[in-house]
Amino acid sequence: MWPYVLCFLLSCCSTRLASKFHKNKILYRFFSVIAIILPCVLAACRDSSVGTDVGIYGDRIFKKSLEMNFSDFIVHRGADYLYLLVVYLCSHSIGTLQFQYFVLQALTIVPFYTTLQRRESSRYAWVGMAIYYLVLFPYSLNLMRQSIAIALLFWGFKFIEQRKLLKYMFVVFVSTLFHTTAVVGVVVYPIVILMNANTLDFTAWNWYKKHKNSLWVKIANRYGVYISWIIILVTMFLLTQFSKVITILYSFSAEDYSHFYNQLQSSRSPIIVEYVALMLPIFVKYFLHKKYYDHANGEIRVLFTLSAMGLILYQAAKISAETYRVSLYFNIFLPLFVMELLRYTRKAKNRLFWMVLILICMAAFWYKFFVLESWCQIYPYTSKILGI
Repeated sequence: MWPYVLCFLLSCCSTRLASKFHKNKILYRFFSVIAIILPCVLAACRDSSVGTDVGIYGDRIFKKSLEMNFSDFIVHRGADYLYLLVVYLCSHSIGTLQFQYFVLQALTIVPFYTTLQRRESSRYAWVGMAIYYLVLFPYSLNLMRQSIAIALLFWGFKFIEQRKLLKYMFVVFVSTLFHTTAVVGVVVYPIVILMNANTLDFTAWNWYKKHKNSLWVKIANRYGVYISWIIILVTMFLLTQFSKVITILYSFSAEDYSHFYNQLQSSRSPIIVEYVALMLPIFVKYFLHKKYYDHANGEIRVLFTLSAMGLILYQAAKISAETYRVSLYFNIFLPLFVMELLRYTRKAKNRLFWMVLILICMAAFWYKFFVLESWCQIYPYTSKILGI
């Protein structure tokens, strides 16, 4: 366990120092490089047994790239073209698995790190990184293709904030070339727009001028503050009722859904109780001062909604080991949600209390699911290169 703990601590400390020296470009870049390189080295030096899908989407594809020419390897293998391109370039440049895993991890961590550091709440970027390491980083050692797609969509969130639809959709398109499930990112844009319809200025939009008197626009303008609850309820309803819709969206069999539905009807705990319990403090903090947070920064309500959707969709893991994947596209906003909550917590003592409580819960989450229950098969960490 100590390789993970050491890496997480050093990277978070470097992130904090980078935030502190944000105006000093030399020091900022120096500490940022350290914060980014550490998890990349950890990923690069791991044995093939660390990570469930490493043998298939890591080692095997790497070997295939050495045996095939460019056209046969990339063009004729189907989707995920950019992932295959990265693997091909890595195998035909340095030519080692370690270099490939280093690059793949860098493509995941760099977009996430830079997104946290460009926020006004970057003072708490180290907290965001800690949550990422404890909740989401293990998936990057397993779901390598999807983790890159998730990180790119998270980076592209700035285009949603800037209302630049075409740029955001381009990011979604690029992300789908790493993993097709990234098409889920399409729904994030309308969610944000609808939730902020009562505060945004749409008068410059030609489309708005033509449809401003339409019924749904009037509803969005008047009831935009309630959109988050509607979205959450719809998400829960779809998860528990519509097997056909979920089958199309998340690609699991109706038989698996039937098993899950029976659990919902007969089990007292049709949810992953530990997961909900450990995430609860974050949402409790928000609800204790909801009006204040929503007034201080309307985006917090958006981040709450996306994080809550991730929490709900994560319960699909009870249907199939694969179905929870879609939730990760929403869970990626959890670190940002916590950062914004801490930013607007006025008293230092309260801020410290919630910070410690949340990090303890996240550490318990990591230990419970990734150590004790061996999710993603990242524990124990072994490395022949490092002699571990």
